[in-house]
Order: sequence, then structure tokens, then C-alpha cells
Amino acid sequence: YEWVRMTDRGAGIPAFGLPVIALLAALCLSWYGQWYLALVGIIGFAALALVERLRRGGALWAAFGILYALVPSLSIVWLRGNVQGVSAPGFEKFLFVVIIVVLADSFAYLGGSTIGGPKLAPKISPNKTWSGFISGLVFAAVGGAVFAKIAGFEMLRGAVLAVPLVFLAVSGDFLESWVKRKIGVKDAGSILPGHGGLLDRIDSLLLAVTGACLALYLWPSLWPVMS
Repeated sequence: YEWVRMTDRGAGIPAFGLPVIALLAALCLSWYGQWYLALVGIIGFAALALVERLRRGGALWAAFGILYALVPSLSIVWLRGNVQGVSAPGFEKFLFVVIIVVLADSFAYLGGSTIGGPKLAPKISPNKTWSGFISGLVFAAVGGAVFAKIAGFEMLRGAVLAVPLVFLAVSGDFLESWVKRKIGVKDAGSILPGHGGLLDRIDSLLLAVTGACLALYLWPSLWPVMS
């Protein structure tokens, strides 16, 4: 909803309806284990969104918006899996990603606001600093090590797995900031007053969870706790 509202001021019911239908279709297909069809379906709906918006202009934003929101959503479902319980490997994987992203975001803010210093990417996100990035990276790695200890695998592996997630989280934050600057809006939405919108709260997670899903699909042994 926020993406459509932010990028398409002339949007009608179809513009808002396509992402919802695409999400429901993807969830139904994934429920029956049809992951490839779910992904193909999302791509197909992205193409439909592009066609639907051709007359108003900015069609690529419509297609990208569906991919931007729904591919991470599908990644979360795949990562979580269908094994019940908080001790399930799927739950632990997703929880690990969330904790690393939260630690990276929180300590980047604390480190940047306390230490200050050179900007990380002033043209994209003028408030981000190198001190904040390093603070987030260090504490996320520590958090990954602690999580690994609790989950029952090597602390070093937990710390190492946290590092690429931090880079993905920061990249996701930059991507959202770049989009807003590109289309000339300050906030993604007004659902969370004072926070820039819901997308601004989860932008770091979107890219991180997608990257984690892809990495674990290609190299399942990265996560040492088996089903």
C-alpha cells in the first residue's frame, strides 16, 4: 500500500489490488510447496502491474514495487518453513536474521549519534555515518556469536554469518532512501507517524531476509542446525 501511494499518486483500485492478489496467490502456492510457481507468479503480477501503469507513466516503479515487497515476503515464508515450534530450525534462521538487523540498526543509530564523524553516503542518506556503520557491525557480530552459543553451534560461525547480513541491511536502508529521493517524497507513508512509514521500519530487513534465503538455498550447510 505504501509503495503504491508513494510512487503512484493517480493509482486506482487495480494498482492497490494487484499486490494483494499477488501476495495471496504466492502464499497459497507456497503452502503447497510450489515455491518456483510462487516466485514465477510474483514476477507475472509484476509484469501485470507494469502494464496497468503504462498510461500513467512510471510503470517500472509499479513492477519493482511488487518485487520489492513480495519477494522478501516469500523469502520469509520459505526461511521459516512449516516445522512448528520456536526451536524449529526455520524459526531460528528467521529469528537470527531479525536479531542481526535490529542490532545493526539500533547500534548504528546509537554509535552514529554519539560518535558522529564522516558520513557513509551523504548523497543518499545524510544521517548515516561510518562510526554508526562500524558500531552496528560490531554489535551485530557479537549478537550473532551469542545467538550461536544459545542455538548450539560455533560462536565464530554466528559472528561471521552476521557480517553479510549487516551489509545487506545497510544496503536495504540505502535503497529505500534512494527511492524516496528519486521520486521526491520524505516519508514512505503515514501508518507510523514520526517513523517515516512502515517501509522505513522494515527496509533493512527486506534485503537481508532475501539475501539469507538465497544464500541458504544455494548453500544449506551455512546454517549448521539441521531439521
